[in-house]
Amino acid sequence: MVRVSVAMRDLYERIGRYAQALRIVNHELCELLTVAKLAANQATGAAPDRMRQQELTNKGRDLLQKTNGESPEMREQQATFLQLCHVEDLLRSYGQRAYLDVVNKMPRFSFLPREPQDVNRAVCDYQALTEPIKRVLPELVIVAAESLEMLRQQRTGHAGWGHAGGIREPEDMETQNKIKMLKNFGSKLHFAPDKMQRLAQL
Repeated sequence: MVRVSVAMRDLYERIGRYAQALRIVNHELCELLTVAKLAANQATGAAPDRMRQQELTNKGRDLLQKTNGESPEMREQQATFLQLCHVEDLLRSYGQRAYLDVVNKMPRFSFLPREPQDVNRAVCDYQALTEPIKRVLPELVIVAAESLEMLRQQRTGHAGWGHAGGIREPEDMETQNKIKMLKNFGSKLHFAPDKMQRLAQL
């Protein structure tokens, strides 16, 4: 399957159909950008996927240099590729347990809600996303929620909500509300059961 995709991508590139070539790059890159895949690579030291990921990123950048994004399709694929590069960077931070970096990078993704009142808007915007972004979206939501929870635990020194006697600090409450917001977002978009289970554990 990879060989077929590469052959089609190279064919499109040779005949100057750069948007179609970049679309293939985006779909292949999307396949590699999951927490499970990155975790497996780190655990096993698997180099092929990392090399493939870098190859796809380089190819995408090369295709961007060959066009000025004149067509609507090319602009769409260009935006998708750049977002996937941000996803790659964010998941790398998550894999390194740099949770503050993850949270600081979340505003790069305008299609994610930042406040509870943004959830309905983000749900409506979902339909306009390209397929690769839709596919990585659940991972982004889970990574954001888990990073918020890990930062909270680092700050408070415990895994449960609140302190002794049930008193919650303002930061604790704010973090809880953001995690609830992300859970609500996932529920409204009908994330797969395994994704919702990960969110429910927070």
